[in-house]
Amino acid sequence: MANIDTGLSDVSSAISDFGGAAGALLSAGGYDAEAAAYGKAADIAGQNVGLEGQIINIEKASTSIQKAQTARQIYQSIGGTRADIGAAGLQEAGSGLDVIRSSEQQGALQEQLITTQGALNVQQGQIQTNVFQQEQEAYVGEQKAAEAAAAASRAKGGSDILGGVIKGIGAALSFGLF
Repeated sequence: MANIDTGLSDVSSAISDFGGAAGALLSAGGYDAEAAAYGKAADIAGQNVGLEGQIINIEKASTSIQKAQTARQIYQSIGGTRADIGAAGLQEAGSGLDVIRSSEQQGALQEQLITTQGALNVQQGQIQTNVFQQEQEAYVGEQKAAEAAAAASRAKGGSDILGGVIKGIGAALSFGLF
C-alpha cells in the first residue's frame, strides 16, 4: 500500500511539474511579446530623436533667414527715410537724424527678438531630444528585462519538465512497471 501511495504522490507531483512547465513556457511567450512591444517603442523614440534633430536644424535656418529679411527691411526703411529727408531739401541732422536713429534702434530690437526666439526654439528642441533619448533608454531597459524574464521562464519550464519526467519514472518504478 505504501508503494501505491508513494506512486500516486509521485504521479501527482509529476503532473504538477508538467503543469508548472506549461505555465512557465506560456509566460515566456508573454514576456517575448512584451519585449517586442518595448523594442518597437524604443525604435519610435529613436526616430523621434532624429526628427527632432532635423527640426532643430530647420529652426536654425529659419532664424538665419528671418534675420536676413529683417536686416534688408531695416536697410530699406533707413534708405527710404534718408531719401525722404533729401527730397525735402533737409540735411541728415536734428530731427531727421533722430528718425534714422530710431529706425536703426527698432531694427536692432527686431533682430534681437528674432535671435532670442530662435535660440529658445532650438533649446526647446534640444530638451525634447533629451526627453526622447531618455524614453528610448527606458524602453530598451524594459525590453531587456522582459527578455530576461522570458529566458528565466523557459529555464523554469525546462527544469519543471525534467522534474516531472524524473517523478514520473519514480512513480512507474513504485508501481513496478519497470
